[in-house]
Amino acid sequence: KAMRDAEPDCRFIWAEPLIHVAPRDRSRAEQRRAENVRQGQFEAYDMLTGRAEPELGGSEDCVDVIGLNFYPHNQWYFRGP
Repeated sequence: KAMRDAEPDCRFIWAEPLIHVAPRDRSRAEQRRAENVRQGQFEAYDMLTGRAEPELGGSEDCVDVIGLNFYPHNQWYFRGP
């Protein structure tokens, strides 16, 4: 808020790596664990925007632009390479 008060035209950019985590087998438990790890990539963004842990003071106004990075090493098996 202080930055927008000082410079109303300022923009906040949020960049994160996009990841994919696959289960090593097709068991429901392994798929759930892999998906939980994959969903972890959104935790910081969710806090920043107030979707998670709203007591931290995040809000949708905190992000104007979202950037995603993706590299071959952003994919792996849960508990594996």
